[in-house]
Amino acid sequence: MIPEINDIQKEITRLVAQSVLPVFTDQLQTHTAFLTKITALQNDLITTNSAAQSQQETFTLFLKYKQELSKTLTTYFKNLQEKNRTFPFTPYQTLLEGYVKKLPEEVVQIQAKERFIPQPDDHTLKKLKKRGKNFGYQLSILPKKIGNIFRKKEKKKVITYWEQKIAMQGIVHKQFSVAFLKEILPLLDQFFAGITATTKKLWENDVVFDTVAGNFLQKGELLSFSKKDLIALDAILNEITAIQENLQEQCKIKEQKIIQETENMLLLSGTFELPNHQFQPQEIFDQKKSLENVVLRKFVRWNTTFEILKDDWDVDLEIFSIALDTEIAFLKLLSTVSQKSGNIAASFQTCEAFLAKIITKIKSSEAQDTLKNNLRKEINNIQKTYTTKIVTPLLADFEKNEIVPKIDQFEKIQQKRIATISTKRAIADKIDFSKPNPPSAINYVSPNELITYESWPSLVKAIETTKVSVIATLNKIVQEINGLGQVIEFNLESALDLVNDKNKSENPKTVALDGMQRSTEKWEAVKDEIFTIDATIQELLREKVYAFNKNVLSFTKNENILNVRLTIAKAKSIEKSRQLRQQIKNKIIYAVPLALSFTRNKYKIASVYINSYLTKLGWLSKTDAATVASSDFLLEAQKSVEQLPFVYQRLFRSDTVQNESFFTGATLEINQIDSAWQYYLNDRYATILISGEQGAGKSSLVQRYFQKNPTRFTIKTICVANTITTDELFFKFLSEEFSVAIQNLEEAITYFTSMPKQVIVFENLQYLYLKKVKGFEVIHTLTELIAQTHLKVFWIITSSQYAFQYLEKTLQLSESFSHLITVNNSTDAVMIDAIEKRHRVSGYNLSFEEPPKAYITKKYEKASEVEKQEILKAEFYKDLNKIASGNFKIAFMYWLRSVARVENSTIYMRSLKTIDLAFIAKSSVPKTHVLNAILHHEQLTLTQIDTVTGMDPAGTRNVVRSLFENGLLVKKEAYYLINILLYRQIINLLKSKNFIH
Repeated sequence: MIPEINDIQKEITRLVAQSVLPVFTDQLQTHTAFLTKITALQNDLITTNSAAQSQQETFTLFLKYKQELSKTLTTYFKNLQEKNRTFPFTPYQTLLEGYVKKLPEEVVQIQAKERFIPQPDDHTLKKLKKRGKNFGYQLSILPKKIGNIFRKKEKKKVITYWEQKIAMQGIVHKQFSVAFLKEILPLLDQFFAGITATTKKLWENDVVFDTVAGNFLQKGELLSFSKKDLIALDAILNEITAIQENLQEQCKIKEQKIIQETENMLLLSGTFELPNHQFQPQEIFDQKKSLENVVLRKFVRWNTTFEILKDDWDVDLEIFSIALDTEIAFLKLLSTVSQKSGNIAASFQTCEAFLAKIITKIKSSEAQDTLKNNLRKEINNIQKTYTTKIVTPLLADFEKNEIVPKIDQFEKIQQKRIATISTKRAIADKIDFSKPNPPSAINYVSPNELITYESWPSLVKAIETTKVSVIATLNKIVQEINGLGQVIEFNLESALDLVNDKNKSENPKTVALDGMQRSTEKWEAVKDEIFTIDATIQELLREKVYAFNKNVLSFTKNENILNVRLTIAKAKSIEKSRQLRQQIKNKIIYAVPLALSFTRNKYKIASVYINSYLTKLGWLSKTDAATVASSDFLLEAQKSVEQLPFVYQRLFRSDTVQNESFFTGATLEINQIDSAWQYYLNDRYATILISGEQGAGKSSLVQRYFQKNPTRFTIKTICVANTITTDELFFKFLSEEFSVAIQNLEEAITYFTSMPKQVIVFENLQYLYLKKVKGFEVIHTLTELIAQTHLKVFWIITSSQYAFQYLEKTLQLSESFSHLITVNNSTDAVMIDAIEKRHRVSGYNLSFEEPPKAYITKKYEKASEVEKQEILKAEFYKDLNKIASGNFKIAFMYWLRSVARVENSTIYMRSLKTIDLAFIAKSSVPKTHVLNAILHHEQLTLTQIDTVTGMDPAGTRNVVRSLFENGLLVKKEAYYLINILLYRQIINLLKSKNFIH
């Protein structure tokens, strides 16, 4: 054992306690003070809230709390980040260097026997070296041994092992300024993770307050704060204590480890096992510098974590402040408007007194002459003084109590407040605050831009609408006030005419009093209209302010911020494109004469395109040969599709979307389902009927919603496959679906009401009726079942668009549902996106074949191969969108049917310009009737077609066979369905014949 090791250990322990542990403990004390201050702010809010006299006072207290919280948070993390920009162990290293200089630079001592004799735990090479070393040593002492043989005992020389020079300063310096600090580096991560974890606990407390405030800001719920659901400070401080104790314990363990290593190194120093060149000052300096860089890089990453934590919390504070300011300003606006409306209404007393005086005079006029004189005087008085004594003072009060400027002031105050919002905040999506994060994890966003682009415009629009409405109301009131004088004058003149009329049909006095009574009532109505301004502002702005607050508060969720940021970027890009298009448009205007000349020369090409478009719609007929070719195209559709690669078929199946990434659009419809779902969760009547064309995405919409909003309730999807037209068949179907015997409606109601709450998606309502007398039995039963079980079952019914339109006209089906959702056809852009998403997943390349020469333009001929493909692609999508008109199923089927061939990893698409569907326009009246019947029911057997159309069986078979052979119908078991490839053209045909609208 090295004698000096005990002294070294004591001194190192002292230095660690003096200058290493304080790196942690001092910051923990600061952190404890920070947590205590925030808790004090939260407790103050709870205490002062209980003593608040009004919601607005509570509101103001909450806003003050948020402001103080923001200051405290910013100050703390700013100081922490600033502190982390310097190496924290420099004082320790300085003290250590002073101590090391006091130690001997080198210590010489005799090597131990183990340095020469191989030890069991030595590796092979070391054992070999030790044997060589021992051999050399034995040779070196051989002369002494031989000499000692001949020397007297007292003169024999002492034989010892070789000496070793121990680099005492170098080893101690390196071990405790580098190795020890490397050992405690993981403690820094534990330390900072503890700081973020305990900070997040108080953030969670703040989120509890935010939830209460958010409900008030978005819904007007009671604003009251309590300690319920809050994490106690004592529990958090116990965590801090545990962190500190753990750090001290770990430091001690690391220190003991390095002491042991140092002792071992001192024993080996100066031997081949541990050469002293490793402990040169320059070597140690380089290692210290490297360690410092490692620590500072770690601090940079932790500062990133702190920056995100601070800004993530602080942006929440800022956003809540905006919402709070807006709500306070709005409540102040309502109070001001109410006060000013009251002031204006109070000024009406002058007119009321004016009218009462006239009425009193008329009532006191017993004699005809007296009545006549009084009427003349009052008419004259009205003509002279009504404007000056009534109208002018009232208008002055209107100006004195202007309401519109107050609304305008509300808008300007909010604009100024939004302008103060920060333009750069650091956030990150799905970040782990317990780890250091690289600067690349930061997403800088502008809260100012988010609110300015996403939230503020809708509120501004509502404010403008409110101003227009209030101005219109005030103008109406002024007009009525001005006109009221004429009304009074006319009534009194009418009474005066009766006085002068010898053949009085009515009593003049009664006529005058009745007229004055009507005028008084009219005046009261005008007065009441003043108070409608309050209601107008409430109606037009209250919900919009709630919506603004809700939208703003949505930015407290990082995923919403990132999504909106993309939307804003897209909006800016669109605006830039719009300006560019406008510039191009302006240039084109000057080129109109040249364009006209060019148009004449290209007339033939244009006519070809127009004819092609009309052909696709089925409005333009060509030759019978085209009909045959098109029929073959349609009849072989399924066969051609089945020859495509299975992966490709599967991607473009129009079944319910299973892959969430394939779902596009339908934001409005998703929100409508969510609205109904919230109704249901609050035990309100909530049933949904979703209608849309075949293939519009009704089932995918429902599945998408419950993928995004998982529920603990069972979700049962029932898909009707066969037409069911009787209650017996319907209850048999329910029995099979739910594996329970159900014989009648009462049993069905009993079963569903006895079960736990569940969601039932009932698909294909169009299969539950026939267009005939008494053909709606099952529809009536289903609606009654829904009405009786809505508290236990959240019913979602899907129906084809045209079946629902028919049932609505005949049965008023919508009365049975709280929410009607129409799945509209998608836009061209959404359709293209849906196709390209699926195609990209397939991994195939895509190549578009050229259309017939008549459709090839000079631009195409001059283009490069890459440009040609872009032109053909654009034309293909253009034609596909014209045919599909936003229907996914049609578009996908045409896409698959347009595959000309698959070679290696490339799919070749044929042009859609070759398809001639003009023969549809030639469909006879019986064929049209059959198509209409099948469109409404989506599928029918031959017998059901007979029943619905009223045609004789033989005639039905002939018509259906012809439609099937021409490809307009396809057969699925016993049912005939419209060929999806012709769905759009058949709808156009039926619309042109006024079968549907």
